[in-house]
Amino acid sequence: MGSFYPLRPAAALWRWGAIVVTALLCAPVAAGTDRRADPDYDRAVRAAQKWIAAHVTEWNIAIPGNGPAQGFQRAKWDTAHCGPDTNHLVTASFQSGETTVELYFDCAVAQAKTLEALRAAYRFTVLGALPHGLKLPTWQFQLLTPVSSFSEGVDLAAWHDGILDVRIKTPLYALYGHSTVKACGYIADAPSPPRCFVHMEHRITLTLTFSARFSASVLQ
Repeated sequence: MGSFYPLRPAAALWRWGAIVVTALLCAPVAAGTDRRADPDYDRAVRAAQKWIAAHVTEWNIAIPGNGPAQGFQRAKWDTAHCGPDTNHLVTASFQSGETTVELYFDCAVAQAKTLEALRAAYRFTVLGALPHGLKLPTWQFQLLTPVSSFSEGVDLAAWHDGILDVRIKTPLYALYGHSTVKACGYIADAPSPPRCFVHMEHRITLTLTFSARFSASVLQ
């Protein structure tokens, strides 16, 4: 069974939770009650529909190479000493282009020297960003997983010569986009205008594979 961790570090929880809360608040309103809109709303809808049509049942991503810039680092926001203030968790963040993957480990990972010890310390994964390729000047898009963090389907396949091979197979459930124009800005206690966001349920399987430098010592 997959795992859900409600007591995750605040930065990761905020990023996913804010999207979900926004989506829940974004119920359509009666015509004429809110005239705020992004003029490119229809383009955003068509772009989202086109992406969905191109990914009917699955989405396979293989990040090539292992360049010098690619490697796990301790997440920049994860600055507290690994202990009670971090729920005894530490975050290894991988970034490559438009992809961000965060692996969460318990504090014992800093002493891991074998793949077995690394797997024993692993707790869950958060997909911060995925390379969907959707680009509009005033829109930001994200593919959403059913839960903010998960462990099922994550395989730390090999760890050799300092390179960690990762394979993730997990469901996606929706494509979400929101406008960044001023007219669609946040207003306290008000729902987002219906022409300022796109939310399309689309349940497919994501398979993501990559290899990256991983040193447990950077997580101390």
